Formats: sequence, structure tokens, C-alpha cells
Amino acid sequence: MNTTKKGLALASRLIRYNATLPPANIASIQDTCSRICRHAATLERLAVAACNRPLSLAEEETDKAAEARVRELVTCLQAAGIENVVKVDFNGDPRGVVTKLKVTDRSGDWAGGDDYVCVPT
Repeated sequence: MNTTKKGLALASRLIRYNATLPPANIASIQDTCSRICRHAATLERLAVAACNRPLSLAEEETDKAAEARVRELVTCLQAAGIENVVKVDFNGDPRGVVTKLKVTDRSGDWAGGDDYVCVPT
């Protein structure tokens, strides 16, 4: 798969706080982050549609599948050495961030209690 600009931005944000990564894993992490951004864009599109009308059965299945794929990809990130990402949270409100990664090291975008890294869409 091709690495996207949004995927590179997300990867650089995560790699910055995981300095002990082997160089061989960086390309894999960039590709995985690009795939996460791709599925996050699908989730955002479906969240906007759900605000305007009921989702069709096919759209609901696509939504569930995209969430499952993002969870799998987060597991791949962890296996590649990104240790500060502990889980993924989904928010169905398109006015905010639909997909965000919970981090443990205060490297997130939130000023509140929990730290999350926003997944660009």
C-alpha cells in the first residue's frame, strides 16, 4: 500500500515518542498509520451520513468492519514497537474527532485527563 501524507503525519507523531524503535520497523509503522487514516476517513464519512439520515445495512456493516480493522491495525502498531498506544476510541459525532488513539505518555492532543492522539482524516 502507498504511504499517505496523513499516515506519515500520524506515524511521525507516534514515532517521536518511541525513540527506541528499530529502523526496519519505521516503514511498516508508516504504512500501518496510513491504513488507520484511511479507515478513519471512512468512519468519519459514515458518522456524517448518520447525522443526516439512518445508515443502510451495508453502511452499518462497513462501519463495524472499519472499526474492527482499525483495532487490528493498532495491535500491529503495538507489535511493531509503538508501546505508548494502548487502545483506540471511536466517537460517532463528526463535529469532533471520530477516531483517536489513547496514549500513556502525555504525548496526546487533549489538555484534559486522558491523552489521545487524533487520527487525521
